[in-house]
Amino acid sequence: MKGVNLKRIGAIVAGATLLASSVAFAGPLHFGDTQLVTESGQPLVKVVVGESAQASDGVAAAKIASYLAKEAYKTDTYTATVGDVTCTASGAGACTITDKSVTLDVTVPGATKTGSYTLNSLVGDYIDRTLLDRGTSSNNAYTLSNAETSTIANPNSDGAGSYLTSASSATYLYRIGSSQFTPMVDYTVKDEDATAEYKEVQNFWIGSESLGGYVKYQESADNLVLNAPILEYSLKFSGGSNDLGIPICTQATNTSLYGTCDDTYKTETHKVQVMFLGESWIISEMSAPSDDGTLTTEQRVAPGGYVKLAKESVNGVLNKGEYLTVGDLKFVLDDVSLGTGASNVHPAIVSVYAEGQTEPLTKTQINPSSTTDVAVTGYGTYKVHVYKTAPGYTFGATWADLAIFSDELKLEDNADLDPDLDNNNYWKVSLGWKNKGATSSETAPDHLRSIILWSDEVDSLLGDSDWTPGLAVPVVQSPVAWQLTFAGLDIDDSSRESLTFTMERESQKQVSINATAKCNITAPYAKVVGPTGYNFDASSAESPVTPGTTLAGYDKEFYIALNASGAGAIQCDSGAQYDQGSVVMKSGTSSSSYYVVQNNSEGTGYTDVKWDFAGASSSWTQGGVIRVFNNITFANTTLGLNTDWASVGKTTFLIGISEDAGEGESANMPERLIFGVNYSGASSTFNYDATDTTLLKKDYVYSIHAGPAYTANGTVEEGYISERGSKFVAIDDTSVKFRIANDVAHAQVTLASVEESDISTNAVRLSNLKEGEEAAVPGSDVKVKVVEIKATGTCATGAAGTPVCAVSGDATAYLKNAKGENVGATLSASTPYTGSVDLVVLDSGEAAGTLITVGGPLVNKVTAAAGADGTFELKAAGDVVVTQVGNKIVVAGYTAADTLTATEQFLASLKTN
Repeated sequence: MKGVNLKRIGAIVAGATLLASSVAFAGPLHFGDTQLVTESGQPLVKVVVGESAQASDGVAAAKIASYLAKEAYKTDTYTATVGDVTCTASGAGACTITDKSVTLDVTVPGATKTGSYTLNSLVGDYIDRTLLDRGTSSNNAYTLSNAETSTIANPNSDGAGSYLTSASSATYLYRIGSSQFTPMVDYTVKDEDATAEYKEVQNFWIGSESLGGYVKYQESADNLVLNAPILEYSLKFSGGSNDLGIPICTQATNTSLYGTCDDTYKTETHKVQVMFLGESWIISEMSAPSDDGTLTTEQRVAPGGYVKLAKESVNGVLNKGEYLTVGDLKFVLDDVSLGTGASNVHPAIVSVYAEGQTEPLTKTQINPSSTTDVAVTGYGTYKVHVYKTAPGYTFGATWADLAIFSDELKLEDNADLDPDLDNNNYWKVSLGWKNKGATSSETAPDHLRSIILWSDEVDSLLGDSDWTPGLAVPVVQSPVAWQLTFAGLDIDDSSRESLTFTMERESQKQVSINATAKCNITAPYAKVVGPTGYNFDASSAESPVTPGTTLAGYDKEFYIALNASGAGAIQCDSGAQYDQGSVVMKSGTSSSSYYVVQNNSEGTGYTDVKWDFAGASSSWTQGGVIRVFNNITFANTTLGLNTDWASVGKTTFLIGISEDAGEGESANMPERLIFGVNYSGASSTFNYDATDTTLLKKDYVYSIHAGPAYTANGTVEEGYISERGSKFVAIDDTSVKFRIANDVAHAQVTLASVEESDISTNAVRLSNLKEGEEAAVPGSDVKVKVVEIKATGTCATGAAGTPVCAVSGDATAYLKNAKGENVGATLSASTPYTGSVDLVVLDSGEAAGTLITVGGPLVNKVTAAAGADGTFELKAAGDVVVTQVGNKIVVAGYTAADTLTATEQFLASLKTN
């Protein structure tokens, strides 16, 4: 295979140079059990693009290459050579080496996960559990009848058929999960101190308490509006072999009590990291709710309590007299109190000094497992947290595990997020707790099962405005990491074609019928014109015309006889006459002869003209026709209206457009747009108020809606966007104008990281590490081990104060970062793989190794070969496949959009070991 010529694919994405030959790779990266990248970062794959592929397949290949390049790191350890400190002593002198410690600043790239996901709904359909179905059945809801552990359980379930009292009661929800939104990938929560692991599953939910959210046209906004009154973000934790969650205590006081223990066994003292809104946070405090007697089984969930999540900027285990540095300040551990009383709490005594000063700026005591806001005059307020302490009243040392937090959030059940700061007024918290070993007599909650953030004040998040295209709400208000945006439709006017009805009120139209008879269409009549390249078909078998008078017509325009003079609406020199409402059309696009489709004004009078541009089914009940009603009473029963159109006054004819507005399970569901003709000779008009203006009124047309989100049919204004995505442009006396969507449009709602294009970093300072110690960098898998550190030699004087020793050797060697800053004597860091490879290739040759083949079998020969034995099939729009066949990983869809969907699913499935 030859390498891809990027110019041939085109500049399909910004930064398409990611497809160039020199990229770096992380390792080991896997798809299932197949290794894609080695431990040293060497790539083992090629991405195959069809030589005749669409540009979107190039986009898909670029996304895969970009992902691999972003993960392109291997771990190396860099060590500085530190010279030995030596002392020479004589006589009564002594020489000792002291102060062997180091402070490291570590910056880890990519600690924050970013991404985006767009859901596609139909205009007028509910955004609920199943999209594209225009349905309201029980399958569209997340009910409370399922076990709380079920994959289709309502996120607000208490496990016993009711809602958590602090949560929303939403049932009709759409779930965005880890396979759709990368930052919510399932996460393994590790407690290194307890050698325990837990699973964290994240989901985002959109909907409402009844029937679900929706997108529909709203006249007051003159636009489409998203209605999603309830938004939720949920985290659910499970144990290594149970569905209980994260325990308060990692060691029980008996076989079932995990709610009380000393600091050593508390999860909150173990620096356990969870993923929250795409970033890594440490559990800094856990407080279960009081025992209300409800948790009598392990299946029940109870609300209450609080949890605190934090980010560290500096941490370290300090001996008495040691300190953490933040800018020009030193936070010194003066001592650890011996404690008093039955609780026997041992607070850390901390003083804060300015650089070079000997007097403290402030002094405070901080209990273990708690955070104190320490105000330092002239510097601001710092969050100082103590995990554990040891008072040293026996033979042990006096020490404290201390951290300075850059941020801390309080998640308190049935309260706003971080209620003390009052900056998340529209996002509430619901916590769920379980009880390990629950019985009728042992009911105390001791495991954190779920965290839910939810808002039912979306209007307030929008500033009390309608949620129109382009507007977004934050998830959450602070810190804003994600946002939900109503992106509008996936089409614009370039995907709509003109359809116009123009009335001639004075001059008759002469045509040649069957190439012989000369006929006049008496004014008024309407001329109907569609877009260039699309033709009308008047051979519909649905038209109930007089037997023997139906003649085929096929052209890009046609005429409707609107004169109300009975059979004299069309008069021919042969003596033949045709009724009002008849359609006149050429027999073919290149013909000069016209045919007539006769409308029977005495019986079930209507004439259909097929137009598959608005629906391939070409029927009034499924879409794709223009219908001319002549008998108004019959029109009433056909349209299924509750009001007799014959009673509205003035109306002589009705003209309706039936356009397909369905897809998926709602295929061939039409919306009908109807307007009337008030026949009054030369002043006949399309635009008027009927007696009943709920049916026809000036500047409006009538809609029979397809989707359940519209609770009633009725008139719609100029500018209306239909459920297909078409536009009703304008109506006046002599014209009616539409722009018809060339396909069913999707209403798009996007969940995305606020700064998706940025690779954010997580910076932390590790202080006072001793030689041989290892420390984990919060928010990443990076660990720093101190192999050798600087040392200070101290000489004791001899007799009469005479120095008898000297310090020699290099005691100052250390590693520097790009800024020239000291990062310590050794550092585990991510470095790019330095080899090169043609990562993206065409399907016009052969290649060995593992191949990621992008695009369907029609545009990619390698995909076609992989599926030749029927291993997979792509039969219809919406079909995607992400699977491995031999040495080929197939990433493909039925349409270009489906291939992009398959690409997102493939990327979400990748894992590193």
